[in-house]
Amino acid sequence: RPPARPPAHARSAASAHRTMTSLLPGPGIANVLNAAVLVGIGMLGYQRSTSKTALIPVVAGGALLLAAPGVWAHDKVAAHVAALVSLVMVVALFKPLKGAVARGDEGAKLRVGTMLASCAIATVCFVNHFVLNRLAKRAAAGGGA
Repeated sequence: RPPARPPAHARSAASAHRTMTSLLPGPGIANVLNAAVLVGIGMLGYQRSTSKTALIPVVAGGALLLAAPGVWAHDKVAAHVAALVSLVMVVALFKPLKGAVARGDEGAKLRVGTMLASCAIATVCFVNHFVLNRLAKRAAAGGGA
């Protein structure tokens, strides 16, 4: 006897979510690009300011690069660690952005804004991947969406 197909509402929820988010890159690509942005722009920011705190994005980018093999291998823990680092950086970059806006420093606004956008997009990609995995697991188990 063939395995039972998931209920129609479970299939439609997963496919609807997949269709809505089909333009997003996978978590592996998003993680590596985010790491590259954080390391590259973080080093540039450190050269411009020489403040030790400008190295925080570089360290975060290094952590993302260390988690990258696990993310590519679909390791749940590595993916969640990378998502958490990206989310923490989204929150952490608001204060430097506020300071750059207050100073009127266009270069700093561009650098911090780019890192903030990169981390936000990577976080969305991770969350999307987690949701798709959850929907697929429910559909395979025959549960509802």
